[in-house]
Amino acid sequence: METLNLEEIKVNSEYLRVDTDTEKLKASLESVGLLNPVVVNKNNELLAGGRRYTAAKELGWSELPVTRVDKGELLEELISIDENLVRLDLNRLEYENALARAKEIYEKLDPDVITDDLKMSDDELEELEASLGGQKKPSFVSMTAEKTGLSKTSIRSAIKRDAKSSNTVKEMRKHGELSASQTNELVRLEPEEQDRLIPHIQHRPVREIKEIIKTVKDAGLEEGVDLANTMETLPSEFSQLRAFTKKLNKTVGKILTEGITYEGDEAEKIHRQVQLLKDNLEDFLQGGRVEPSSEDFTPQYDNGGFSEEEQPVM
Repeated sequence: METLNLEEIKVNSEYLRVDTDTEKLKASLESVGLLNPVVVNKNNELLAGGRRYTAAKELGWSELPVTRVDKGELLEELISIDENLVRLDLNRLEYENALARAKEIYEKLDPDVITDDLKMSDDELEELEASLGGQKKPSFVSMTAEKTGLSKTSIRSAIKRDAKSSNTVKEMRKHGELSASQTNELVRLEPEEQDRLIPHIQHRPVREIKEIIKTVKDAGLEEGVDLANTMETLPSEFSQLRAFTKKLNKTVGKILTEGITYEGDEAEKIHRQVQLLKDNLEDFLQGGRVEPSSEDFTPQYDNGGFSEEEQPVM
C-alpha cells in the first residue's frame, strides 16, 4: 500500500459514485480515519472508492492511502463495476447497464464459464452447474447473485432490459415514465413494436400489459393496439385495494388457522384499526361514502404490500 496526493488521482471511470451524499462517511473518516484504501491502477486512475475519495476531498485531505493494481483494462473496468454492484448505489438504468457490461467482461476474461444463464430458469441453471461438477466456472448470474444478495431472476431481467429495450423505452425509464416490471413485458417485442405500443400501455398495470403483449405475439401488433384501446382500465386505487385485500386475507387466514394470539401493548390499537377497516369495508360494499376518521389507520405499503406489477406508473 502507498499514499498518493489527491491531485494525482484521476477520476475517469463512469461507474464511480463521486456525486453522492457523503456526510456520514465524512464523520466516520474524521472519527476513525480511512480503514479501506481506495484502488487505483498504474496510471493513478481511480477504480474503486469514489465516495471515500469525495469525502476525503471535501474534508480537505491532501493525500489518501491507495492500493495499486495492474490487471489490464478489462479487469480494471470490472473492478470499478463490481464495487457499485455490491453497493447497489446506482439508479436503475445505470445499474442495468453496469450489470450487462460486467457480464460481457466476465465472460470475455474467462471463456470457461457458463454463458447461457439468461435463457435458463433458476432451477435449470442450478441443475446445469451441479451436473458439470466444477468443470466450468459459475455463470455471471449465479456469481452476481451470491455477491450482491439479489435474486437470479432480478439480475437476469435487468440484463435483458438493458439489451432489448428500445431507446424510447430507456428514455422513458430514465424519467420515471415506465417501471421495470412494465419494461420486462415490453422487451418481449421488437424495439419498433415497443415504441408503437408505449402510448397504449404506459399507465396500465403489468397484468393488463401481459395480456396485450400476448395478443401482439399471437395475432400481431394491430390486434394488440385494438385490445389496448378497448380494454377497461382498472383505477390504480382499486388495483391497490385488490392486492392489499389479497395479502390481508392470507394473513388473517393464517392467524385463524394456526390460532395465533397476541395480548401485548399493541393489541388494543390493532383491534381498533381492524374494527375501523371492517366499518369502512361495509360502507364500501354497500356503495356508500367512507367518511374521514381521526383514528390512526393509514396502511403502510412497501413492495411486500403489493407488487410493482400492481402499480402502474401514473
